[in-house]
Amino acid sequence: MLTIYVVARALPTDRSIWHLVPVFRDEKERLELTASGGADCLLHDFRLLKTPTKDGVRLIVAARELGQSYAEENNVTFEYYVLKKNSEGIAGRPLYYFEKSGSSKAKRKYCDVTAAFKEEFGLSEYMSRGN
Repeated sequence: MLTIYVVARALPTDRSIWHLVPVFRDEKERLELTASGGADCLLHDFRLLKTPTKDGVRLIVAARELGQSYAEENNVTFEYYVLKKNSEGIAGRPLYYFEKSGSSKAKRKYCDVTAAFKEEFGLSEYMSRGN
């Protein structure tokens, strides 16, 4: 589980404080990102990426359908999020937040979303399991 914070000033005259950076999907706010699955395969995971664009940060969340078991290959859906700054002070939105910008299905079925990230985007595993 991961919760994202940023140290920033809401106004130029404010002092810097910690701000929670939630994820908004279909107007529902999530305060954390999770990775989960069974002993055989990871069904949910995410990648936080630094990009050369002006917003600088992207988030990709992957979810594999459960199907009959954790060990089978099944459809994987990727959801894409962009980091937004609420410079206008819009009510109901924090200073920084991730907003869904799109989604896509993997080209083939996978057991583990780690393999889907690697095959579909060239993003290798970021942690070592079992150690």
